[in-house]
Amino acid sequence: MDDDYNSLTPGWGVDHFNKIQDGINAASDGDTVYVYNGIFYEKNVLIKKSIKLIGENTEKTIIDANREYHVIFCYVSNISIQYFTIRNSHPEGTGILLTNSNNCKITNNDIHSNYYGIKCVESDNNIISNNIISSNNIGIGISSQSSFNTFKDNEIKFNVIGIDIQSSNNKINNNTFIENQNGLYISAQKNGLSYNILKDNDVGIFFDFTGDLNSLSYNEFLGNASYGIKTSYPPAPTLYILHNTFSNNNFFVYTNLYLYENENGWENNYWSNWWGFDYDDYGELLINTLNQLYNIPVFSILINIITDIIGYPSPPYLGPFYKIPGAPEGLSSQFNTYYNIDWNPAKEPYEIEIYQ
Repeated sequence: MDDDYNSLTPGWGVDHFNKIQDGINAASDGDTVYVYNGIFYEKNVLIKKSIKLIGENTEKTIIDANREYHVIFCYVSNISIQYFTIRNSHPEGTGILLTNSNNCKITNNDIHSNYYGIKCVESDNNIISNNIISSNNIGIGISSQSSFNTFKDNEIKFNVIGIDIQSSNNKINNNTFIENQNGLYISAQKNGLSYNILKDNDVGIFFDFTGDLNSLSYNEFLGNASYGIKTSYPPAPTLYILHNTFSNNNFFVYTNLYLYENENGWENNYWSNWWGFDYDDYGELLINTLNQLYNIPVFSILINIITDIIGYPSPPYLGPFYKIPGAPEGLSSQFNTYYNIDWNPAKEPYEIEIYQ
């Protein structure tokens, strides 16, 4: 495919075309459609065959929908799309739309200026990797019934929402989220997020009340303007947050917990504003003091410590009988609050690097 080809080109209309759609139409399952550098003003490029669509150079091989429809619409499994700039869908359209498409690979593309950069609809076991996804309304949309997909090594920036997750059992690893309004918006269960860097977003990750039982490990939340993590109200979801680094966010974590029971698991995270409170050092003394005195002033001290660690505003009422889920035996049984505590915070930040 070359935008300079014409009817005088040898092989014209057989294996040489100047429109990407014509080349795809002429291909068969298993073929590779190779596109030389150029700007191709095409909309709704439809792929219904299991082919490889490969551009010559990401920066110079451009598919532009001129603000009409989707850019690429895939409706088959086992597709590979590599080395393109994909831009300018309809204001409500998508750069690459995968519908009922499984085992596809979307790699090494620059996808920008669409409503959705990439959207998965009823599509499983796909790999989205090494893309730059920027200046879309939603960088990546994972709709319901799209599971077991892997999103890794992408640079996701300047979107309203970096990744919108509405389906379960997906992996989000090794990505960087920079200057999005929300790095991720999660409203589904049992997704795993590891080794991501969330930097200078307004909110690093927002969890809707349906975003339950998700796990976060070895992520870095750095310099997010409002919150590293924010959860919905009511009720807040249950999360597993282990071995992450929280540095210089306005509020590290905002969880609406004090009205609804919540069993978050916080363990060994690094907090750059940590006071030095550690259960191993002070926990027994704190429990004994609370058990003996059982009064508001001591409990208020505990709340203030928690408030400073997680950046959560104190509730209007500080009294006894607040349970603390996840606390060691003894303290947990004495109180009925819904604050969560990282009892063993890391003393040094983790060296979180994007690994291959």
